[in-house]
Amino acid sequence: MHTGKNIRCVVVTPERTVLDREANLVVVPSFDGEIGILAGHAPTLARLAAGELRVSGGPGSASYFVEGGFAQVQDDVVTVLTSRVRTLKDLDPTRLETELSELSLTVESSFSAEGQKIKNDKMNAIRAALRLARREK
Repeated sequence: MHTGKNIRCVVVTPERTVLDREANLVVVPSFDGEIGILAGHAPTLARLAAGELRVSGGPGSASYFVEGGFAQVQDDVVTVLTSRVRTLKDLDPTRLETELSELSLTVESSFSAEGQKIKNDKMNAIRAALRLARREK
């Protein structure tokens, strides 16, 4: 139940802290489905899928694309650790389609099993970004 209290959302990439703001709702794209987080949420650690991170309340609402990672909820702070985050307006469908096409042309036999998994994960992330980009345009 929403208590009227705010939570803090912090998004961190290997390069820097991208976002640090107050919100009343944060929705993260976990591998098991979306998780909505309000003040007073139980401590949680979730593996993220590539998808939409939504932050509502505080100074307004915003949506971002995250390329997987982890989310931790503790003491009314949601910390998202991700390799890459972009605003939805920064997702260019044409560029994403080109990336996907080029990646799909790489020869599977040139990859180890781990390399094939990395390629598939990257293709899935691009597809997720493309779905969001097309929705925004």
